[in-house]
Amino acid sequence: MPRRYLVVGAASTIARFTSFFWEKKLKNLESNLQKREVCHIRILSLNCSTSRNAILKALLSNLDSQIFNVQFQFDPSTYDELPNSSPSHLGTTRALIVASEDDKCFCAGADLKERKSFTDAETVVFLTLLRSSLNSLEDLPIPVIAAIAAPAFGGGFELALAAHMRVVGSPDMRFPETRLPVVSGAGGGEEALRLGMADCLLEEDHSGVKSLRLRVLDEAVILAREICRGGPVAIRMTMWVFKQPGEEAEDLAYRRDLKTQDRKAALAGFAEKEPAFVGR
Repeated sequence: MPRRYLVVGAASTIARFTSFFWEKKLKNLESNLQKREVCHIRILSLNCSTSRNAILKALLSNLDSQIFNVQFQFDPSTYDELPNSSPSHLGTTRALIVASEDDKCFCAGADLKERKSFTDAETVVFLTLLRSSLNSLEDLPIPVIAAIAAPAFGGGFELALAAHMRVVGSPDMRFPETRLPVVSGAGGGEEALRLGMADCLLEEDHSGVKSLRLRVLDEAVILAREICRGGPVAIRMTMWVFKQPGEEAEDLAYRRDLKTQDRKAALAGFAEKEPAFVGR
């Protein structure tokens, strides 16, 4: 029997930590989008198994709103965390995980039943919002991790591709649109071509103690916590450098980081394993 794997889309040492994701739950939001937060990690989880987590207009609108809520927590020019900008008492979001509550499907893409009722103009509006939302997700100044334990099709695959890292437990991710026939409308085709192989493979646990979906989500939270141990400004500036490659961008980011409160706190408390970063 061939082995199945969990695929982690970034090299990291993650075995030292345990999952914190069940420590704090928040009630369901509208449009079958569930939100949880753990420390500075926010989890947005698709939760509509009856439609295989299809991207309905209402869900897309709510997802776009949640992405905006994260954007609003940062100064767009400096990437500083804005005081009192987070709606959560847990503080500013420093990592975002996009997940699914459905064991059988991450996201089936657009809801074809709903799409049948669209006029051409409504289709354009829907695709424009979808592309804008995914671009905003990709442009967030914090790490975005997709936890994918089940198939992702079409717009669902594009949602996964908009994340900066992917923890994957299902090899079934594709664009089936051409069979309809339509083309991918939110930019995922170009993104799929640009992205390469994953950096790390982990064997699936066959003990049956925990479902594949929960294992994948646990690994995503562990990865997010590993990243969040670093200085928030340094992480955000590093992500900015990824989008602005070159020595000039690296120099600007380094000089920007020299002036942060976080750097001063880390140097002053060098003996501390976990200095208290303020994100400024």
